[in-house]
Amino acid sequence: MNVVQLSFRDNPAHTCARVLKSAGCSPENTLVISPTQRFKSALASSLMEEWGLDDLRAPPILSSEELVDSMNAGLGLESANEAQRYSMFYEACSTIEGIGELFTENFLLTFSSFRGVAQRTLQAFDELNAGEIDLHNVRFSQHPYRLFERHFEIFRNLYERFLEVQQEKRVYVRSFLTRLLRGEYMDRFFNRYSTVLLLLPVSLTAFEKRMYARIEDKLSVIFQDAQDYDFSIILDFKGASSLPPRRYPEVTFLELPSRTHQLMLSLSIIQRELEMGVPPQEIAVLNADSFFCNMFFDSLTSACIPVNYSQGLEVKKSPLYALLRLAARFFDNSLDSDVFLQIIAHPLFAEACRLNGRGLYRMIKERVYQERMFRLSSLKSALLKGEPKVEEGFSLLYRLYHAPSFEAVHESLRDFVSRISEGKTYEFFAVRDILLNTAVELTDLTTGVRERPFEILLQIIKNRRYPLKGIYGRGIQILGLLETRGILFNKLIVPTFNEGYFPVREGEDILFNLQVRKSLGLPTLLDREQLQFYYLKRLVDSSNSAWFLSLQDKRGEMDVRSRYSYYFSRHPYVYSSDLQFSDKHISGLVAAEPSSAEMRLNGIMPEKTSVLENKWGKLPYTLSVIAEQGRDGRREVTQPALGSPVTEFSRLDIDRIKRCETQYYIARALGVREEETLDHEIELHVIGQKVHALFNELYVELSLDAGTCLARFDALFKKYLKEGLFFTAEEVLMKKLLKSNLTRVVRRDLERFTKGYRICGEFMEKELSALLTRSGSTFTLKGRIDRIDRTPSGNYEIIDYKTGRLPGKKSHFAEGGFAQIQLGFYGLLFKFNYPEMKIGALSYYDLSGKKDVETVVEEGHVQGYLKEFEDHLGELLETFSMKGRFDLTDEYEHCLYCPYYNICRVFEE
Repeated sequence: MNVVQLSFRDNPAHTCARVLKSAGCSPENTLVISPTQRFKSALASSLMEEWGLDDLRAPPILSSEELVDSMNAGLGLESANEAQRYSMFYEACSTIEGIGELFTENFLLTFSSFRGVAQRTLQAFDELNAGEIDLHNVRFSQHPYRLFERHFEIFRNLYERFLEVQQEKRVYVRSFLTRLLRGEYMDRFFNRYSTVLLLLPVSLTAFEKRMYARIEDKLSVIFQDAQDYDFSIILDFKGASSLPPRRYPEVTFLELPSRTHQLMLSLSIIQRELEMGVPPQEIAVLNADSFFCNMFFDSLTSACIPVNYSQGLEVKKSPLYALLRLAARFFDNSLDSDVFLQIIAHPLFAEACRLNGRGLYRMIKERVYQERMFRLSSLKSALLKGEPKVEEGFSLLYRLYHAPSFEAVHESLRDFVSRISEGKTYEFFAVRDILLNTAVELTDLTTGVRERPFEILLQIIKNRRYPLKGIYGRGIQILGLLETRGILFNKLIVPTFNEGYFPVREGEDILFNLQVRKSLGLPTLLDREQLQFYYLKRLVDSSNSAWFLSLQDKRGEMDVRSRYSYYFSRHPYVYSSDLQFSDKHISGLVAAEPSSAEMRLNGIMPEKTSVLENKWGKLPYTLSVIAEQGRDGRREVTQPALGSPVTEFSRLDIDRIKRCETQYYIARALGVREEETLDHEIELHVIGQKVHALFNELYVELSLDAGTCLARFDALFKKYLKEGLFFTAEEVLMKKLLKSNLTRVVRRDLERFTKGYRICGEFMEKELSALLTRSGSTFTLKGRIDRIDRTPSGNYEIIDYKTGRLPGKKSHFAEGGFAQIQLGFYGLLFKFNYPEMKIGALSYYDLSGKKDVETVVEEGHVQGYLKEFEDHLGELLETFSMKGRFDLTDEYEHCLYCPYYNICRVFEE
């Protein structure tokens, strides 16, 4: 095993790229295990810089979670979604004797109390599984309290019963799948790699240690350590210390009397750094206090300064959620007239009901006051007399609130939001998707709680967040401590540097106090705090300057500065006291002496800090981040076919059917024509659409003059590939590569034109349809062909643009099961619409690889190929139209990239 030790100031991404290059590792046989998803972007950029733009091969990069999920997939077992986890846990709790002794009494009656218990207990189960702890082999030297033995027995029985329920359902929680990963599964997974590079491992679990011990002969580890602090308790790999001399950053401590001061000072720091030329993406603000970070984000957004808020925005603050919450209050509070008026005044309700202005609201409000109606008798109340649109709107909300099942919730919710989707912002569609997807996923929830399905839905999505639209590598970076792993920032702001935030206040442990954790061999609270300090110190030490802002609340709720501050004050960091800010002068921002409570807490007396006076003013100052996750599932479904026979198919429809029939069903049921409406991350088909549009406009006015053609191409590239189009940190690099590729394509086209080829503009992106008859059934094929070229011999070459990897030729033919259908599909459309025109070839235009036309079916073989493909397609559609059940894909890779993974499980048995 090769171990490379870095200091906190070293860049792990650059080191990794150099290690791989110097070792001469083959990308195909190398696996890189990244500490976070965010770090992947930094590593990808370093690999590109180190290896050069001409060599675009790169080793696979997996996070630790993705690595385990990939191994779990090899077990061939189904992974549970959130609703299934709750359902199985509820079933387990319902059958355990004495469960009320362990948890609060009657916690199974309401979803809110049950969910809290389930979350904490399942987290404890995950921790036990990661530690590979057998509860039957645990021995305690002494019991923490009198009833501990009884409680631990109930807890152990619950764990075993929960495992039994999973085995009965054949659906498993992720950590329970990991329990089943024996050595041979690990060996089988790692056998494909000759080199495994593990980046920045800290505090490995027992499972991870066992896994990496099996590949020591091929394992290389890059870890970071500090000379001036002993982190051996959490570092699992140690090497001979060869760290360079320390260079301490500039550190400033400030204690502020209120969150307003905290916000204004933070904005002033940001303004000063930006004015001094610091790139926004090199400024990090730690997100340990979401209340402050929400205010901070809003302030930056108001002045249009780019900002990445990695946590995303809360669903509960969106107008759509607020309207649904009002509906729940209205029906739950016996039709309260005040809530009734709030609903009518809500803009989304007015839009859904097509209400005209505020005149109606004022009129109904006057009726309420005149009639002194504090509660409506029913939805047929005199208040609604003569207002059928309002009555219809409340009927929709009534149906949603009283929906007897999550299927009915989804149907009613979809009906309601479909009325208000025109011309809405990204926020509305993001929240809408979360609501609809969650409602569908919850159809797997089976519990005996009292709440209505609609109320449970609102509970679950209340604290969910949706990603901001944009590029997460840009703007001021507001991100959590764990997200910073391995990434270097120039400037760092640590707000709310108080106890409870640093170290973060841990949630309640079930049974697992310090003594129990030591007996079980689990990380203790002290270990967790050590880990948090490691990440914080690494972040501070890797920066050039850092600001720690703590609060001294007059109410005394946050009057204790973080204990971590004393480490920095006792070491030779460079302290700054010359902050100069502009505009309004506010004095008395004091970095005070620690309180006696602080000194008792830490047992040390820090150096006295100075009083700072700063001139600073209120500043104004937008942007974003994406999250992604995967889902597994490969079983039959019993959902019946669509209500009426489907006889019209696009190329995308057939692709979906061949890939996964359930994907096709979901897309048709939701009316989704393109995946991008649900998938807000960068996808190749998004690039493809822009490239198609670019070439269509470029070749409308065909010029054989290279200078004119390339100049038009440059202008159109800027038009269609606008800044901020892609959700990726490497947009600049990506666009540079794309433009380079497409420029070579245009030059290649100019060469083709000199040889007599011509682009047939009359066919470009024209909507074509054709009738395919099979055994008395007729199916309509619809689609647009990317490009049709007239060859020098007078034939026609059908061309499909490919911005991604070119599919193998075999997959287009019978021997490959006609897995790739686009060329055959477009060939049939052209053949049926223009039978007098001879098709000379079916080809791809490889836009990213060879930058040239690649022929799949050559002249002389086209007619025979299209006859075979027509027979295959007719049989496929005929069989599909007669089906009574839909099948999930057999290929796990399809699930990894499916845009419907959040809602697929509703159709599983």
